[in-house]
Amino acid sequence: MGKIQSRLSTEHQVHESENFIVLTSESGSYIKNLLGFLEHVLKRILRALPNIASDDGFGKYVVLLFDDLNSYYTYITHFYPESGVYGMSSGLYLNHGYGHFAFPHQNLSIAESIVAHEMTHALLAHLSIPVWLNEGMAVNIEDLITGSSPLQMDNETY
Repeated sequence: MGKIQSRLSTEHQVHESENFIVLTSESGSYIKNLLGFLEHVLKRILRALPNIASDDGFGKYVVLLFDDLNSYYTYITHFYPESGVYGMSSGLYLNHGYGHFAFPHQNLSIAESIVAHEMTHALLAHLSIPVWLNEGMAVNIEDLITGSSPLQMDNETY
């Protein structure tokens, strides 16, 4: 966490809850509400998907909350092959090394949708299921928890 923190602005601080470590420049009520929502979502998904979702892991979930899109995309490009065209994203669960979340700053209602979606991916990461099924489950759980899934396509056709 220290290496990432040293590359970001000095305002980035580490905030912790029972199950999460968040690196962000946010503070006050935003981070308090985000940490509370993270804890709520974790418990809610585990209840919604018993014997499917798994919380077994190495410790606390890590969440990197970037100040802007440029910082976010600079970070996540390290997890993609050099060649290729990739769609835009509002957040990711990166299951590389120590699995973690990354997303750019959003208003809290959008951040909650991202958290619900990406936490589902994290809790399903142990399963060998097709990507389409994993994504479908994440969208449906996001909708269950937040009441909406603001999925937006960026000129891609499936």
